[in-house]
Amino acid sequence: MYVNVQVKGVEELLKKFDAKKIGKGIQAALNRSVKSGKTEASEMIRQIFAIKKSDLDRKIEIKIASGSNLSAIIFVSGKPINLLYFNARQITGSRSIKAKRKGRISA
Repeated sequence: MYVNVQVKGVEELLKKFDAKKIGKGIQAALNRSVKSGKTEASEMIRQIFAIKKSDLDRKIEIKIASGSNLSAIIFVSGKPINLLYFNARQITGSRSIKAKRKGRISA
């Protein structure tokens, strides 16, 4: 998933107000948005998969905006998540394991 947010009207604000204050305001807004986006992404993933919040949040990283770089990134990195994190249980007499909230994944 890719989300691109463009802020319009920055040029007019820079003409009217101090550039440092405008930059700090944009930086704070971006950082707050990326943190909220991380929370929202975690909630959406956990609605589908039976994984603990703490295990998933370790895999989701954010790069916050700085004064010189007014961009922020949310990305998931690392190795694939092991089935142990999904509280997978073997169903008696079957090779099916429950890793999703609804349905099964065959092993």
